[in-house]
Formats: sequence, C-alpha cells, structure tokens
Amino acid sequence: MSEMTVLRHYQQEAVDAVHREWEEHSSTLLVAATGTGKTTIFSEIIRRAAPTRASNYAKADSSIELAWFQSNHATGDRGKAFQAW
Repeated sequence: MSEMTVLRHYQQEAVDAVHREWEEHSSTLLVAATGTGKTTIFSEIIRRAAPTRASNYAKADSSIELAWFQSNHATGDRGKAFQAW
C-alpha cells in the first residue's frame, strides 16, 4: 500500500493467508464481512504479488471504482476497470 496506509492486524492476516494459499494452489478466494476493508486487502495483495493481471469482482459501480482507484494507487499502475452484466 502507499506509505500512509497501515493495514489492520486482521487485514494483514488475510493478505498473508492468501499468499500462503498460493504456495500450494494456483487460485484462492477471500471472503470477508462488510466494512473489513476488502478493497484495501485486495490492493495490498496486488502490490505484494505484482501480478501482470488481477481481477476483482464487485456488484456495485461504486465498489468497482473504489477497487480501481485503490489498486492503481497501491501499485502505481494505471490499469483498466470493466463492468459486465
């Protein structure tokens, strides 16, 4: 994340858990409750993994825009956001 962003302990645990899963599996799914900072967690996962591609699925337009903004801020990459119905 940016130098100003500090993950909460449960967010850091989630990021670490995803990376542990990737040691044995090619994909994983993170499920977290409303208000726990899923977009922040996703952005940190992207930043640490530095993938060439990443996907984040959201139902609301505002969630898609927030995920795009935070991911771009975390990685410095100006990726694209797509919406499909």
